[in-house]
Amino acid sequence: MSKSGFKFPPPDTFDGKPDTKTGGSKAREFYVKCEIYFNAYSGAFDTDLKKSWFILYLCKEAAYAWASSYVGAISDSAHKLRPILEDGVKFKTAFLAQFSSIDPVQAAAFKLNRLHHTGTISEFSARFRELASQTDWNDPSKISFYYSKLQDRIKDIIVQVADQRIGMQKIDSPRQRTGTLSGSY
Repeated sequence: MSKSGFKFPPPDTFDGKPDTKTGGSKAREFYVKCEIYFNAYSGAFDTDLKKSWFILYLCKEAAYAWASSYVGAISDSAHKLRPILEDGVKFKTAFLAQFSSIDPVQAAAFKLNRLHHTGTISEFSARFRELASQTDWNDPSKISFYYSKLQDRIKDIIVQVADQRIGMQKIDSPRQRTGTLSGSY
């Protein structure tokens, strides 16, 4: 049982397969789950070396090929890769450099450009928020870009609601749709 009293299952194994659709977020998600597990069971994972070993243990398939290069460093304290295993920051950097996007900010911006409003507005909004939070865009830029990616019928509804809220004459929806959303609605 963890120090919090909750029982956490160990993270799933990590296959290291290319994650082109999310820019390596599978690798980041895996690593965060490992960190949560380490925190919950801090007595068992009291050194960075033990944490590194555990992550290597969970690597399979394509990730195993990378992990196997560290196997010699587990038992050989003079191995050239041993300092990486003993330093949590260095190990995390090496892991994410191998399995995650090199530039997550740029990858998120690229994915936002390719994002289209399909499915429900909730699904689209959740995906947009996930990606937008990884960029360095300011809030007005995020709002404008979000609006530009919405389906036309949703833009029409927004314009109608905004017109009602501010008591203006009905704005010509087709022309407004092609513009950007501005002001405080």
